Amino acid sequence: MREAYRADIRRRRRELRARRPRWAGHSMRRGCVRHLQRQGTARHIIEQQCRYRPGSRALARYLDPGVPWADNPTRPRR
Repeated sequence: MREAYRADIRRRRRELRARRPRWAGHSMRRGCVRHLQRQGTARHIIEQQCRYRPGSRALARYLDPGVPWADNPTRPRR
């Protein structure tokens, strides 16, 4: 009886986990990078703020390619 109860608890936990969205440890880090990018923060500032090395390829994977260069406030205007 005790084993049946434990098996039922394990089954319910699995079902509950399957219904919840999956968040990883880097979800917040990626969210921070994307937020800063959409705010128009320069890449070198994002690298400093989020503790990436200059020219980091890991940071490049987190950057959103959907932010056009023309909308970048750090771009020199002519």
